[in-house]
Amino acid sequence: MSVCDFRKKAGPLTKEQKSDYEGGNYFFTLRGNNQFRVIAAQDPCYQPGFNGMNIFLLNRVGSRVFASEIIDGFYTRADFPLGFDYAYNGDEIIIEIATTSGGLYPTETYYYFTIDKKTNRAVPKNLFKDNDKMTNQIYSDMILGEPEEYGLPPKSQSLQIIKNHRLTNNFYVFEDAGETFGEDNHQKFNRVIFKWNGKFYE
Repeated sequence: MSVCDFRKKAGPLTKEQKSDYEGGNYFFTLRGNNQFRVIAAQDPCYQPGFNGMNIFLLNRVGSRVFASEIIDGFYTRADFPLGFDYAYNGDEIIIEIATTSGGLYPTETYYYFTIDKKTNRAVPKNLFKDNDKMTNQIYSDMILGEPEEYGLPPKSQSLQIIKNHRLTNNFYVFEDAGETFGEDNHQKFNRVIFKWNGKFYE
């Protein structure tokens, strides 16, 4: 989906059109900024019923563009499953690819990459320590309503790792508590905190 497909003719979007276009009803196969482009390429041989795709990152350096396959084999039931952001950590740029699973029990998985200075291509950035293993991926269960409905503190948000293009000092992931909560018997979730130690989150 592109702006041209949405509006059908040249010209700027109105405020209402912009809100509708960016409101989550359209699946974007191209995202990014003036340096990076994230491309979601449909793969007809992989999970064709669940938007099977491969994800590529394009990095523009001067007049040249360097391509990297960053996720090989991604599929989802979500209508709007792919997000892009970036942060500066000193002189290093860190790229965030946010994905959601969709379905009855949705989850979020965020991937992080940096640019290899020798090749100008994306490589995994291991930001998280999980059981003594470093990884570039972080996972959280996803809630579909207000946090209080799931036994969480008000205004709780999961995976708020980048804010204003900077890494945050800490963030939360949600984990299924294995029990229900409240009058509506919503699934209860626990909130787990990850803290930045200057090199990675743990």
